[in-house]
Amino acid sequence: MLLPFYYEATSIGDAWFMLVYNIFNPIYSRRYKIDRGSYENNERLEYFWVMIRIKDPSNRPLAVQMPEGSNMPAPTHEDEIEQYFVNYLMNDKLEKNELYRYSSSIAPQLPEVIRMLKETPNTNQACITIGRPESIKLSDPECLRILDWRVIDKKLYVYVYFRSNDLYNAWPTNMGGIQLLKEYICEETGLEDGEILYSSKGLHLYGFSEELAKIRTGKNDKDFITTGISGKDDKGDNK
Repeated sequence: MLLPFYYEATSIGDAWFMLVYNIFNPIYSRRYKIDRGSYENNERLEYFWVMIRIKDPSNRPLAVQMPEGSNMPAPTHEDEIEQYFVNYLMNDKLEKNELYRYSSSIAPQLPEVIRMLKETPNTNQACITIGRPESIKLSDPECLRILDWRVIDKKLYVYVYFRSNDLYNAWPTNMGGIQLLKEYICEETGLEDGEILYSSKGLHLYGFSEELAKIRTGKNDKDFITTGISGKDDKGDNK
């Protein structure tokens, strides 16, 4: 029986490293052929269910870091995270070949969420939903679905749900961009920065990323970390 994976991380980099490490543990993940979706007819390794608490997502650098002296390419960079925040979470103007951006849903709701958090911080209604009813018919519908905002002790927390998420290449950029969005809302509301709480039933590795993931974590298939408590900080969606 597959089990959910829960981890309390100190930073985005810490969370990413532990997610990449533990996805190879068969008690948390399964391998299957994709019938519909990105890279159809190929296989991917996917978590059954993931819950991650990132206690200090503002820790810089936001981008996941490779070990000193490593020649491995980093999955993202600070500039890429900044551009993702500006263009895909804030700017809702589409290019000719685009059907949507996450900002298509975020931008219309963001002013009301900011007003709500400013005037009535103790509420369960500051929830941004991403997607439209017709998205179900798209060949590549939105992966990010919920950004649910909550104020606890004057700190702003965000509860994030992805229906599907590429762990190795997209997740670090996604989390960095969401952290910048949270910091923007904090500036607009006067709230302090809080945690990111992430969940997904579709966090996965594609086959072409698996070897990189194993090299990065320095592991073999017999080595697993099966506890859900915070470990050392490794400084480190498909989109």
